[in-house]
Amino acid sequence: MKLSRPLAVVSALALAAVSSLVLGGAATAATPGVTYVTVADIGVSAVPVDGTPGWTLYAGTATSGLTGLAATAGAHPRYTFASPMAAGSGVLTGLAASSGFTSDFPNSVFAEFDYIQAAAATWQILFADVPGPTAFTNPAATFQSNFAVGPIPAHTSGTLAQFDAALASLPTAAGVTGMEFFDATASIYSSAKINGTQFIFTPQPTFTAPTTIAVNDYQTSPGVHIVTNGFVPGSGVDVGYSKLGGSFSLIATLTADSTGAINFSHWDPTAVVGAYTLEFSSSVPNPQTFDFTATAPVLAATGVSATIPLLTASVLLFAGLVLAVIAIRRRSRASSPS
Repeated sequence: MKLSRPLAVVSALALAAVSSLVLGGAATAATPGVTYVTVADIGVSAVPVDGTPGWTLYAGTATSGLTGLAATAGAHPRYTFASPMAAGSGVLTGLAASSGFTSDFPNSVFAEFDYIQAAAATWQILFADVPGPTAFTNPAATFQSNFAVGPIPAHTSGTLAQFDAALASLPTAAGVTGMEFFDATASIYSSAKINGTQFIFTPQPTFTAPTTIAVNDYQTSPGVHIVTNGFVPGSGVDVGYSKLGGSFSLIATLTADSTGAINFSHWDPTAVVGAYTLEFSSSVPNPQTFDFTATAPVLAATGVSATIPLLTASVLLFAGLVLAVIAIRRRSRASSPS
């Protein structure tokens, strides 16, 4: 049946009102700004530097597992930029400040920077004198190269600021082409941060979590129940809680099981209708955030949601509006001259 224009407008408005009552708040588990990487995403390089953009592995093999990327002794996981970062003041120091890694034995991992001294030149490497994360966080940490860099002789230690100045002093198109990590022993990398981009080598999480919950159900046990994974087995997992858009507070510390999973229930006796967030974070920088909405309470006498009477009222309103339009049209026809 084709509706007349007035009836169609009334129908659309009434259906919109009904839909607004039926749809609940959306909830997601997200790790913002994170890129998950498995061994399937990593190319294999047969030479020390070959210019292939993205992740490659040189001088070893690797496998992906629950704890991350397990690289054999002497392997070089490497990330190459799509195009070199032009040499200049603060390029290396800025790159170090926005980069890092996590692994099972971080103090045995050497940080390395790939660079060129001229356009299309052979790529060379700056490697940290001392292994460990402080190569990124300590401005006084020193590096050296197998090649002379401007005024700095080969095999001579210097800070990244000094190598920045040396590269910038070259008359040719010098630049930084990428970063890599090296461990003389086997190492398991759980994450790497390259120029502000966070890469995660542990599995991408799968989860079950509610999108909405009646506020009176959230006020009592078991409340919201979340099962998720992707953490390093046996690692501590902090649980943060945000109520109605407020700041996060630490409410629990869990331990991931042998599969990297956690199982958590939470309720808030003071909860009101509104938006809530639970965030799970661990040693691997991939915090999982779950947003959910506490909705209108369930009516104690009937056991149905308080939104159901409103939904029924909206349906009755819709029917009444349709009948009113039909009645008006009939009176209009009856009063019209034949």
